[in-house]
Amino acid sequence: MKEVLLTGFLLCFSCHTHSESTPDYQHHADFITPPPGQQTIGDGHGDIAVSANGDIYISVQGGAKPGVQIYTADGSYKGNLEGAASDFHGFRIHRDTDGVEYLYGTELEGERLVKWSLDGELVLAINIDDEVPSNLQKRRRLLKGVRVTGVAISRDDRIFVTDGYATSLIHEFDQQGNYLTSLGGKNAPWNFSTAHKIIIDGRNDSENLLVTDRENNRLVWLDFKGNIVATHDRLRRPSALSIHNNLLAIAELHGRVTVLDATNKIVAELGTNDNRKQISTPKVRPKDWEIGKVTSPHGISFDNDGNILVTEWNKWGRVLKFKR
Repeated sequence: MKEVLLTGFLLCFSCHTHSESTPDYQHHADFITPPPGQQTIGDGHGDIAVSANGDIYISVQGGAKPGVQIYTADGSYKGNLEGAASDFHGFRIHRDTDGVEYLYGTELEGERLVKWSLDGELVLAINIDDEVPSNLQKRRRLLKGVRVTGVAISRDDRIFVTDGYATSLIHEFDQQGNYLTSLGGKNAPWNFSTAHKIIIDGRNDSENLLVTDRENNRLVWLDFKGNIVATHDRLRRPSALSIHNNLLAIAELHGRVTVLDATNKIVAELGTNDNRKQISTPKVRPKDWEIGKVTSPHGISFDNDGNILVTEWNKWGRVLKFKR
């Protein structure tokens, strides 16, 4: 791997480097208890997040209980977030500067960024296609409209939305939903190829945008002006990100979960699956799921105890827990 020195600080990247603080994880089988009458949670192509009280939110696009399902910390089904759409491709739970937690989500088919209170009130809805200047909305062939896939919120409540399945631009809005600017894209110097999900990385004091550049098999750090700060490559189609203290967990669609430490050294690789018939596909049936092996990780979140929760791209819906 390589070292990248840009904009005044050093991020060192290396593979399979372990230390005394290396975390140890064990797969927790049968963690989720699906809604009553269901064998699995339902068609999954979304995300997962954990609130301050430990509740787990999982987006499900099909089955008997589509939308955003809510579970207790031990995996028991509590109900659905009333009114939430079934096409939440990426979402975050963020405590705003008003001290209240909200769920920010991107509707893939609805082409919207929405903000919900955790008791089911729609607080904000932004139609991305209407708000972003038309000269930036050049469509990829056969695609109609924007295809928003991920969202991140800064400490001052600015909102960043990735148009991952179309332009790979990152659109910035203020906390009232007013459009500010757009960053990144498919052109140089970014050269994004599916800027899929995004997170705010504040582990090095200053905040940076961290983007999963999925089809380039890399992560890209940007400052808030869009300048490239650092990159980390040789991943397996990175799809989603979560941070807990100084650890960064990466869901990789091509059959793996990777954990980086504060210096972005790999300290754990979890659930690795090298069966090409079972990775980067939603078609692996429950009878073929292997304990401790992932198939197509699509969403990821640490829980409040530092355990790693993964939701997969899977027609039946699969959630895994790697317990620390």
